[in-house]
Amino acid sequence: MKYMIRYIIYVTLFTFVFIAINVVHTQEQEKYNLSTKVAEGQKFNVSVESSIDFDITVQSQDKSSSSISITNKNKFAVEISEVKNDKPKTMSVTCISSTLARSGSHIEPIGPMKTQLDGKSFILKRRGSSFEVTSKDGNPSDAETNSLGRWEDYRLFLPEEEVAVGESWEANIEDILALLSNIDDNIAEGELRCKLESATNGKAEISITGKAQATIQSGAKGKKGDNVKTKADVTLNGALTLDIERHLPLFITLSGSMNLQHNELTKSSTTIGEVNINSRKFTLNIVFEW
Repeated sequence: MKYMIRYIIYVTLFTFVFIAINVVHTQEQEKYNLSTKVAEGQKFNVSVESSIDFDITVQSQDKSSSSISITNKNKFAVEISEVKNDKPKTMSVTCISSTLARSGSHIEPIGPMKTQLDGKSFILKRRGSSFEVTSKDGNPSDAETNSLGRWEDYRLFLPEEEVAVGESWEANIEDILALLSNIDDNIAEGELRCKLESATNGKAEISITGKAQATIQSGAKGKKGDNVKTKADVTLNGALTLDIERHLPLFITLSGSMNLQHNELTKSSTTIGEVNINSRKFTLNIVFEW
């Protein structure tokens, strides 16, 4: 009986040690490379849909307010012609469809109607963190083209090193605000955390949460004329899905709220007018089809 008890104890201890070793070994193997790679000649479609509901209050000599809702839907066919550091350097982009719908108080509803992008083709060449856009046919305004290629900014949410499920990392908040506002000249503080929630069936699910405050200066710096100073408070949540076997993005969604305070300034930095924009909700959905 004594030997039997001793045998059971030995077997039990050995089993626990074996399990512990395997758990540690398994944890060591649960590091995932979340980087993405593309190749020259690669083709894909990308759909970009954004919507925003916001209230505007203007305070100058008179005070006025209004509410506006805007929805923009775009679909592009993309061919990568040049790659650098596993990222597209030059792309040919054709807009398959582009619509805009707008409604609100004090304005006449429009749309969904086609935008100037619809049916147009472009060449995008990377210049720093954004793309220089050259139109193949027609000349849409800068406001229409300045967001082209920004679907590539999903990389801002990726970690620099391999991570395990449950691990989190911090993304650059200023770069993220540039993605949302299409303005690169801003000073931001806050925190944006990304976390690998799961990695199953060849797909990685990343969660995104954060808050930020930013000051954006725009206008004619060093030139005659007024300029605008904007203060922004942003709350952001989202998710990013990757194909970790092919190292490609599949889907990203961002949502949250934003409060903007615009102060129109004279050359002497005197405030001559103020505009408050309170976004009740904004969403951005990007879907990649490979």
